[in-house]
Amino acid sequence: MIRRLALLAAALVALAPLSAVPAHADRWSDNEPVGDAIVVTFDPEPEPCGTVTRRSTPDGDIRRLAVRHTSTDVVLRLDVIGLPRPRDLWAEFTVRTPRHDWLVSVDARGPGGGVFIGRAPDLTAVEPDECGFITYATVSSGCAGAQARISRSAGTVVATVPRRCFRAPEWVRVGAEVQNVAADGSFDRWSPRGADNGDWRTPVLGPRVRADRR
Repeated sequence: MIRRLALLAAALVALAPLSAVPAHADRWSDNEPVGDAIVVTFDPEPEPCGTVTRRSTPDGDIRRLAVRHTSTDVVLRLDVIGLPRPRDLWAEFTVRTPRHDWLVSVDARGPGGGVFIGRAPDLTAVEPDECGFITYATVSSGCAGAQARISRSAGTVVATVPRRCFRAPEWVRVGAEVQNVAADGSFDRWSPRGADNGDWRTPVLGPRVRADRR
C-alpha cells in the first residue's frame, strides 16, 4: 500500500523524542494530556499558500499508549476518548528498533485485519516548501499474523504484530497518532508534556521495551 501525505508545519503539534530513558522489560505504558486533539481545516485563499485553521476538539483524544513486548509479538495499544467509527479511523504506531524505524498502520477498511507495516521515512533532512508543506510516500504491506482489534465502546485500538515482522528486535520504542479521516475529523499524537522541541518531523517515542525471554 502506498500512502502519500502532505503535512502542514503550521497545523501539527510540534513533536520531539524524549530524553534518554532507562530500558524497561516486557511492557510499558504512559498517559497523554487531555484536551490536545485538534481539527485542522484548510482554505486555499489567499494564494499561494492559503489559510490553515486549527481548533481543539474533545473527540479523538489519545489518553494512553501501551506496549507489551513478548517473545513472539509486539502488542501496541491506544486508549482514545471519542474514538472514531472504524470506517473513519486511521491509527499509526511508530516502532523504533535497533536497526530501523517502522510504521504500523491500522485501517479497518483494509484487508487482512487492516494492519500494514513499512519502513518509516527519515524526514529530519527534508525541508518544507515556502508554504510549510512536505510531500512524501511510504510503501507498506501486510505481515502474516498481524492483526488489529478496534473497540469503539471501550475506546481502544490494539495491534498485535509478530516480532519477526520487525526482524525480531531486542527492544522497541513506540509512538502513535490517531486520526478521524471524515470531513472535519480530529487528529492527535501521543506527546507527553515536555516532549516538544519545535520540530514536528521528529516522532515522540517512549522508552525501550525489551522482549520478554520467558
